[in-house]
This record gives sequence, C-alpha cells and structure tokens, in this order.
Amino acid sequence: MAGQKQRVFLARCILNNPSILIFAETFNALDLKIDLEVKETIKTLFSNTTYIFISHGEISNNYYDKIFVIDNETISFSCTNERNY
Repeated sequence: MAGQKQRVFLARCILNNPSILIFAETFNALDLKIDLEVKETIKTLFSNTTYIFISHGEISNNYYDKIFVIDNETISFSCTNERNY
C-alpha cells in the first residue's frame, strides 16, 4: 500500500501530540493539490506544534510562515510569508 509508512507516522504523531515535527521530503510524490490538502490537515491537527518541512524542490510559499534557503551549509536567503520570496 502506497504511503503506508507516512500514514503510520501521522497516526503516531496524532497520539503523541509532539511539540516539533520534521518532515523531510515527505510529500514530494504528491501532486500540488493533495500536498496542500495534507499540509492544511497537519496545520489543523497540530495547531500547537512547530513543524519543519525540508524540500530539495520548489515549494509553494503561501503555506509557510518562514522560508530558509540553505546553500553550502549556509543560509543564503530567508523571508517571512509576506510574498517576498
């Protein structure tokens, strides 16, 4: 079953209510519509949680509070979600 590990991971998170969640390339196989739906669900379920999404590809900046671009182990760019990315 595709995505079974991701579903088990999210179920464990719901039960444990963590203070920080880190997602590394977790949703890279999803199309944009499903990706945004999943992230909205995460935002709703974990409203008191800090979550970090790590991606090597382009991202839609209208979902994130802060964006950091890391190049050669250095933050080369950062912004807040004020449409300046």
